[in-house]
Amino acid sequence: MTELRGGGPGAGDDGRCSWCGRRLPDPAGTGRPRRYCRRSCRQRAFEARRRLDEMSWGEDRLRDLLGRLDDQYVVLASVRDVVEE
Repeated sequence: MTELRGGGPGAGDDGRCSWCGRRLPDPAGTGRPRRYCRRSCRQRAFEARRRLDEMSWGEDRLRDLLGRLDDQYVVLASVRDVVEE
């Protein structure tokens, strides 16, 4: 599977932007450590995660497709049995 930039926890721990790889500015001192150098990088990472979620096939969807395929197989086998008689 292909890894997306900006994806996992701990990304940006090396002092570089999780999206583009640029050096991050020095920390302000308080709050969460930065993961992205600019707002546009943060937005691109968000969009990439959204696209990944939209494209992924969840377990429920796979079960549904497998169930439909199984139903079609049963119908096809029944038709074959009728034709062979």
